[in-house]
Amino acid sequence: MTTSATRLINYAPGAGSVLPSNATPLETAVDLTAGARLWGTLPGVNGTTGLHRQVPQLWDAATAPLATLPLLAWAFRLDFFDTAWPERFQREMLANARRINQLRGTVAGIRLTLQLLGHPNAQVIEHPGARRRGDGSERDGVQRRKNSADWATFSIVLENPITDRQYQVLLQAVDRVKRACCHLVDMNQPTTPLLRGLGHLRGTGKVRGTI
Repeated sequence: MTTSATRLINYAPGAGSVLPSNATPLETAVDLTAGARLWGTLPGVNGTTGLHRQVPQLWDAATAPLATLPLLAWAFRLDFFDTAWPERFQREMLANARRINQLRGTVAGIRLTLQLLGHPNAQVIEHPGARRRGDGSERDGVQRRKNSADWATFSIVLENPITDRQYQVLLQAVDRVKRACCHLVDMNQPTTPLLRGLGHLRGTGKVRGTI
């Protein structure tokens, strides 16, 4: 009958061990324990065994346990992650976290975030207060075509009406993705009956606010 003591005495570091041949009993015991955790029959995620199979699944938005998704959001720098979202939506946002971070600070990043939050046709208009060619305005030689104060402003035009909660989620998400020096000055909704919204609501469906 083989006992634990016999295993330690007769143990020789295998191919997966980093111990030398003259390892002490304590080092050998630690190596055996770590090996059992990494390659043994410990209960794992989704029925797998061994940490070498568990770890990749814990870092995968599709297979990680629901309780660990907020930790993944922190690790992936998904600052506007919300545990109130449905599980499927949480996993979808985490799966796109890398792309969001790649585009963070750009107009493309804002558009991608709006798309993932259910507004694929939302328009992002940079420096909306500037005059543009063909807008019918006359130049008098005094007012510049683009005010220098407008270069870091933008507005968003949504295709569908939104609720209070959706409005707050959009503001938070855009604030996390945009450049720190840029400011959202308008978020416009369609001219349909308004759902209750935060900020200053006008009858035309315009929500005005500065982040």
